[in-house]
Amino acid sequence: MHVAFRKLDVLASPREADWIVRAASSAGLRLTATTHIHLEVARSPLGLVRQIEDRLYSPLWDLSAERWNAVVVPVMDELRSLEDPDRKRVSKLHSPVYRFAP
Repeated sequence: MHVAFRKLDVLASPREADWIVRAASSAGLRLTATTHIHLEVARSPLGLVRQIEDRLYSPLWDLSAERWNAVVVPVMDELRSLEDPDRKRVSKLHSPVYRFAP
């Protein structure tokens, strides 16, 4: 599932690793703490397809029909074709969490 879903990364604007800190700094905030969260999420390929169809992920919000059909539809088809697409799989998610202060 992860390999198929990562194909949607081409839709996101590339950003430098420190873009959040720089944006906050330009707004007059200073970084006071950083931590990382690690989650395990159980979802099925078909559940992920529904999230994509609902445009849950921001890179999907403003896509043209042409871009949707060229990039997103093949990913959804790949997810649907996985063995036992109703069975949930556990994915490990890792995200930084930043705390800022004025």
